[in-house]
Amino acid sequence: MYEPSQTSENYILSYIWFSANKSCLRDVAERFGNFLTTQFRINDRVMNFLIELSPKVINFDQGIANLAREFQKGMHWGISDQF
Repeated sequence: MYEPSQTSENYILSYIWFSANKSCLRDVAERFGNFLTTQFRINDRVMNFLIELSPKVINFDQGIANLAREFQKGMHWGISDQF
């Protein structure tokens, strides 16, 4: 699955191009000199990396987490309990 001719910089740039522009996968593949399936794998690999990285980078302040928890508790009341 590893594409030896591709650099990590090319992976990131082609993914950013695909994500930021309204261009189809085929256009991005041609623009970066990849086959369509290779570009699909590149996008998939970069997206999975970002998904794995996101919990380490995106975090909520403890106060916001407590507020969200309290809000979720309040949601269990239901409409019938209010009357």
